Amino acid sequence: MRVFLLLLVVSGGCAAGAASAFAVTLLHPQAPTAASDRPGSPDLKETPEFVPVDVLLPLVFSDGQLAGYASLKLQLRVAPGTGEAVKERLPLLLNAVNLQTYRTPLASGADGRLPDLSNFRLLVQRCADQALGRGTIIQVAITEARTS
Repeated sequence: MRVFLLLLVVSGGCAAGAASAFAVTLLHPQAPTAASDRPGSPDLKETPEFVPVDVLLPLVFSDGQLAGYASLKLQLRVAPGTGEAVKERLPLLLNAVNLQTYRTPLASGADGRLPDLSNFRLLVQRCADQALGRGTIIQVAITEARTS
C-alpha cells in the first residue's frame, strides 16, 4: 500500500509539472532564447568594440584621507562603429571620473591599499552616462589593477 501511494504521488507530481510546462508554452509560444533577442539589449552577434583607458585612481578612506593610488586599465565596451567618437570624448569622461574619485571612498583592505573595484566600476559607468550620454558605454571591464 505504501509503495502504491508513493508511486501515485510521484506520477501526480510529474503530471502537474508536464501540465504546467504545456501551459507555459501555450501562453508564451516564442520565449527569447538569447540575450540579443530581448528588446533593448545590444546585438551580441556583432563583434564588440572596446576602447582602452588608463586611470590613476586615488584611494580615499570614508573620512576623506588619502590612502594611496592605484593604476587601473579599463576596456570600455561601446556599440560597434562608435569607438572613434568615444575616444575623442575620453577627456570628458576622465575629468568626470577624477572629480568623483576624490569624493568617493574606494580604499579597502586593512591598510586601505586595495581598490574597491566593484564600486569603481559603478562610478565609471555613472560618470560615462553623465559625460558621454546614457547608453554610450555598454560595459566597463577592469583588465588590470596595480597599487602603488
